[in-house]
Amino acid sequence: MKRRDFLIRATSAGLAGSCLLLNCYRYKKYREDVSQLYLKKCLEIFRLIQNQELPKLSHVAIRAAEIYKGGGKLHSHLTSGEMLQYETRFNRAGNPGYFVPLAVEEDQAILDTIQRGDFFLTDKANSKLLLAKQQGIYVVGISVPFLPHKFTPSDRFVIKPDWYPIEDIANVVLYSHVPIEDGVVSFPEYPMVPLCPASSIIQSIYFWMLNAEIAYQVQVEKTYPFISRARDYIEKIIERIYELEKQTDLMYEAARRMAENVKVGGTLYVYEQSRSLIAEACNRASGLMLTKPLLIDAVKPRDNVIFGAESSNQAADIELARQLRNRKCFVVTISPFDTDGQTEGPLLRKAASLALNNLSGESQGVVKITKEAPPLCPAGGVLNAIILWALTAQFVAEMINLGMVPYVIMGEHLIGGAEYNAAVRRFFIQRGF
Repeated sequence: MKRRDFLIRATSAGLAGSCLLLNCYRYKKYREDVSQLYLKKCLEIFRLIQNQELPKLSHVAIRAAEIYKGGGKLHSHLTSGEMLQYETRFNRAGNPGYFVPLAVEEDQAILDTIQRGDFFLTDKANSKLLLAKQQGIYVVGISVPFLPHKFTPSDRFVIKPDWYPIEDIANVVLYSHVPIEDGVVSFPEYPMVPLCPASSIIQSIYFWMLNAEIAYQVQVEKTYPFISRARDYIEKIIERIYELEKQTDLMYEAARRMAENVKVGGTLYVYEQSRSLIAEACNRASGLMLTKPLLIDAVKPRDNVIFGAESSNQAADIELARQLRNRKCFVVTISPFDTDGQTEGPLLRKAASLALNNLSGESQGVVKITKEAPPLCPAGGVLNAIILWALTAQFVAEMINLGMVPYVIMGEHLIGGAEYNAAVRRFFIQRGF
């Protein structure tokens, strides 16, 4: 056996063993504000984006608007996070539709689609995509923890053949400022990785910031004095995170009851009609092995369901939540409490066991480009994901308070990650959390 392979396996076995031993002890009680730690970490990242990345993004948006107005195409290829294909979908309300989504995984097919003079937004870097920049395509990269960039520590990262640093293939790089593990909340019970990821949230925010800025450049001819609609978008997110802190007592109550349900045999499901929250929560690096997509025929009393929604008044959502309540599930909804001002009549929050407000009831979006035009760029998907992980952080704390340490997924882009997951998964299957 090679020395490197031996060290990887030994390290993974040690981490797996330490995680198993943790369940033999009862650790000190966590305070009721662990959810705030996640919100605080998000705010720190958003401030870095405002200070360091917004000027670059504004420059990029001006270039994109010029390409668009000149007849070129804007292509979006964000693949390092399954939430993104749903959050940034072309037919989403509030999406101005400037970017043509490229869902094609075959890189040669992508090169055959985009043309010289086009704009290409991506989080992926390899030798084929390097050709895009060389062929006169304007490439903007977004850094992610799973793929190499100039801040990636090589001693912890699994380097795969034909992977390039994002800087090699992009004209401009927008950095996510997310740790290599992707998680941002550290627990001493998890020495291998911090928990609760943020990279897909950051990519989604960049997507909507770019759309807001491009819309302004396209729709408003006079651009002096310069107004940043991208800044408007991220400031809306920041303002609402401060408002979310008022709901941390509710997150604590939800997390406590969820942990009590797991202790008596319940599990944790996630549902959202758009599938965005499901993709973000399930099988996620620095997330929980416990979390899985809702299986309506499999639910039983004392199961937990985190139920996300982009609007508050969808009849199908309300009926499904009622069915789950009738089956004695604990249903935590994450949604706006109103949609476009509608506060009466059937609403999802009324069908919940406990409701969390994403403060984003604007169906079209939160950025006004002109007084006459409807707003663009929705905030609900981003806020739903932020609430999901803030609640998850508190849930982990409450599980530990009850003497249980739930198993987590270690990103397989980290050295030892795949081996760690394989080592602990069989124990997770036996224990159930």
